[in-house]
Amino acid sequence: MRVTHPIASGLVVFSLFGSICHAQHSDDPFASPPGATSDAGWGSDRSEGGWHGTVATIGENDCITSGGIGCPVIVAGSKVFSTENFALLSTLDVDYRSNTLAALSADGSYFAVAAKSHNHDDTAVLVFDVATGKKVSEIPGREDSILDILLIARNKYVVTAGRSDPVVRVWSAETGEMVREFPIGENVRLDQGNVAFTSDAAYMAVVADKQLNVLQTATSEIVATMEPPSSAEGEETERRVSSNDHVFIYAWIQDLKFSPDGKELAAVSTHRGTRVLCWSQNGKLTLNQTFLPVQSNAFWENDLQWLPDGSSWLIDGNLVDRSGGDVLLAAEKPFAEDVILFVHDQNTLLGRLGSKPNQLSRCQIPWEEIQRSRKAMEEKSPAYIAPYAPVDVRFDLSNAEGPAGEVEKKLGEAIRNRLARSRIDCQPGSANYLQLTFSESEGETLAIVERRGIWDRRGKQTGETATEMNGVLIIEFCVEGRLEPLWRETLRGSSSRSIEGEINQQSIRESMLSMLAIQLSKMHFPYFMPKDENLTPLPVMLK
Repeated sequence: MRVTHPIASGLVVFSLFGSICHAQHSDDPFASPPGATSDAGWGSDRSEGGWHGTVATIGENDCITSGGIGCPVIVAGSKVFSTENFALLSTLDVDYRSNTLAALSADGSYFAVAAKSHNHDDTAVLVFDVATGKKVSEIPGREDSILDILLIARNKYVVTAGRSDPVVRVWSAETGEMVREFPIGENVRLDQGNVAFTSDAAYMAVVADKQLNVLQTATSEIVATMEPPSSAEGEETERRVSSNDHVFIYAWIQDLKFSPDGKELAAVSTHRGTRVLCWSQNGKLTLNQTFLPVQSNAFWENDLQWLPDGSSWLIDGNLVDRSGGDVLLAAEKPFAEDVILFVHDQNTLLGRLGSKPNQLSRCQIPWEEIQRSRKAMEEKSPAYIAPYAPVDVRFDLSNAEGPAGEVEKKLGEAIRNRLARSRIDCQPGSANYLQLTFSESEGETLAIVERRGIWDRRGKQTGETATEMNGVLIIEFCVEGRLEPLWRETLRGSSSRSIEGEINQQSIRESMLSMLAIQLSKMHFPYFMPKDENLTPLPVMLK
């Protein structure tokens, strides 16, 4: 399943780097008018402004495309729905796969879709009039060039680019004719998620030569270089590396977006855990915060969307607070079902919930409930779980087949680190506690083979065998005096089938425990569970 990213209203993605392909037009969409200035002011340090439950039936595998905040329509497969009431407005004369690039203009007038699924070269782009559903133009593909970026800018220009050809091309949506093309330069990989543009087209952000730069599109001048991030807040000291760590953070950027007002730049990267970063207009890094997504989709891409007021981001279905990286709201994700959500306005999300894969849903963000619970946290209201309410960690290892001490050491370290990431202290003897019940059993008997390199998939038979180990870990949050746990989760792990070093019963068991420890480190549980039943636990879960 592929998600097409929402494009901010009036988004333009190009820079005046290259030559004009045709004679200069009087209506040049990318040249700055004489005396014109941008409200964003990237690279400056100004004191004011500037940089310093309604449903519709859809196909379960339909690609959903949004035009961004306030767009009047949303497209699911070939169907066009009103974002106001989900009325079916038109049907596009096209059939395409869910892993195909697509884009919708901010005003909902044009829809563009690649003629081939992703990672194919010579891919044309088909452009449709949304109101009639008819194709109005076709943009030719390029031989030996893969299409990675497809956007609609200023409601009437189609912008294309790709990793194998560092040139941004701009086309008329109405005619399919090229308007401009801009060679971006060396050491730039134009790929999904690593390019962003302000809504007024004045600035472009791109990773180039180990830096994240903001360029002024009218002059191609670099006006700001972002302060490089290293380790994020909350990371363990031993995991911190050299100052060059930012190179890997940039390399693993999943999405890059300017704020709606063009005065901030945010990114989500998955290097050393999922993190969100934010820079001010003069390139100062104002946030470098790891966070634990409640749910993740099947693909590795993490889509980042700004809320209109800039106070938080929607990242892959997780509403993340910018002040501390807490997940305020998340959509519950059943197994093998992806969650696709778009920010429509400050209070509304549109898209597909995992529990309703055949529907477009409208979800209201319960800001009042969220803020009441956050205020209660700040006031340290009585709670079973909270940053100010320590918990104990207790083990039941009666069903461990091997040494119990190894289990308690490895899994105990993992759960304590996980609690610390939610700012929850562990205190032995606390009346509120996490009960970890562990059991293990033998699995399949497998042949041991030796690989003679990373490309040796079959390996050399050794004539020896080994028995897998399976582990089950039940985690319950309990309160002394209550018969039933308040929260419960079950994790399952098995030994790795690829072990470095000697293969024996100890290394096989260690690999199984390592798998459970990794799951514990990513496990979701409420970081605020109030005793007052009128307050809502955090994060809020969309069912």
